[in-house]
Amino acid sequence: MSRPGLLPVSSALLLCAALSACDLGRTPAGEALAAAPAAPGQTVSGETLLPSAPAQADELADIKSEEQATISLPPAGKLTWDWAARPQAQAQLVLLDARQTTEAQLASYADRGVYTVCVLDGAQAARGLNIAFNLCQYKGFDAVAVADLFAGGKVNHATRVADLAHNAGLAVLHWGGEQYASEHDGNGRLVADVFDGALTEHCWQRKTCTALLPYVQRGKQVLNVEARQDASAAQKNQLDSLGIVTLWR
Repeated sequence: MSRPGLLPVSSALLLCAALSACDLGRTPAGEALAAAPAAPGQTVSGETLLPSAPAQADELADIKSEEQATISLPPAGKLTWDWAARPQAQAQLVLLDARQTTEAQLASYADRGVYTVCVLDGAQAARGLNIAFNLCQYKGFDAVAVADLFAGGKVNHATRVADLAHNAGLAVLHWGGEQYASEHDGNGRLVADVFDGALTEHCWQRKTCTALLPYVQRGKQVLNVEARQDASAAQKNQLDSLGIVTLWR
């Protein structure tokens, strides 16, 4: 399913070819972006301040045009969701690999009102975020989640990637690095204000769920995966009380 103002089919095929050539290993997404000229100032951790998206209009012009569709935010509140959706799964939100999902499949999800998230691992991101984001948008995804954005405490890098996703017409989920949700980037923006929701794995087991409450407090979706064998009624109730929607598998 394509969207108005997107790339022609020939260009999209080139994007697909580029992305499908990626190594499937997980590589820190910090390699994905070329170094940008540093603005004065640093974060508390010493990370160099990077300009936000408005200061990089020329750089982002190849991803966004005014004619492109507005961003569709993840549905709020309790919902059913799945990762790598099974054929018979009934879900309101699904996380899918762009390389293994066709436009026809995404069109079918859209027809059923299912919200779709394009999942990119570190290697795909390192291949080129602009390419990956354009492919996700061209195929018809609503949002994107990129692994390892906060590796090494790179808050500025993570929020800059969020800006790139937004400029590609995609919502973006905070994935990993839960402890950074309450931090500010070098431009003074709270991470939980920049991202449109969060995705986490085994936050109950790792005792990191509460770090993502800034998203819940803002009415944004927090999705969590936990092992089914570890589930108990009390655990499920406590996660529900936090407003974290958990997939047990």
